Amino acid sequence: MEVDPNILAVIATMGHIMTGVGTVVLVILIIKTLKHMKVATRFTEIQTIYKFRPWVGPSNTIKEIDGDDKNNRFEIMLKNFGDLPASSVTVKSIVSESQITKDQLNSKNINMFNIGPMLPNMEKRYWLFVDNDLVKNALASKKIIHTAMYFQYENLGKINGYGMISELNPETKGFVHKEMWVDAPGL
Repeated sequence: MEVDPNILAVIATMGHIMTGVGTVVLVILIIKTLKHMKVATRFTEIQTIYKFRPWVGPSNTIKEIDGDDKNNRFEIMLKNFGDLPASSVTVKSIVSESQITKDQLNSKNINMFNIGPMLPNMEKRYWLFVDNDLVKNALASKKIIHTAMYFQYENLGKINGYGMISELNPETKGFVHKEMWVDAPGL
């Protein structure tokens, strides 16, 4: 039985067309796979940057503890919530009768205290001292005492930190946080 050459030509042409269509579909699938891999790689990179780093901040409320004749003392419990240690944590604080801004935490007239390194899940205490005379003046004039604290540490050569600006009610000795922020450059 002889096959018509025109039928063979049609079959060969159909084979070439199907090969071409298959090649185009394969190229499209490869391009989509590469785009997906690019997004997945970026996601993994972001996840690694966020997860594998120190995250230092307060772990509970600010509580008054025993003070002395000169100062009221408040305790802030800090915790490293991250998966890597923070090699050196420095606390900056300001207590004032007037409103405080973030920029004032970078001035020279602030209290600074280095609480040292913090391993993952480690907690340390920081004491904020408020002068008794300031509390008496605020009670007499029915004013609020303003406080600001910034917990600073280094990660990948960049300064990271957690800050909060609060108001201390001298009657109740309770803090109301007015502004809180996290500084994590590069994220």
